[in-house]
Amino acid sequence: MKDLQGIELDPLIVAVLDNKAAYYSYADFDKVSFCNLGIKATKEIYLGKGITMPLSLNYVHNGAK
Repeated sequence: MKDLQGIELDPLIVAVLDNKAAYYSYADFDKVSFCNLGIKATKEIYLGKGITMPLSLNYVHNGAK
């Protein structure tokens, strides 16, 4: 999404579109229900000799309790 000083940020949105199977007991059966919201930060680390390694950090919030 956005590149800040070599750090790429990607949003995460997970939703249940049809909860008729009642997999999520807290979700509304007639509406879209958001389950998880989060963000992922990724940076490529240069190790030398043309070798890079991706390093990522994820934060995910699950609103269901």
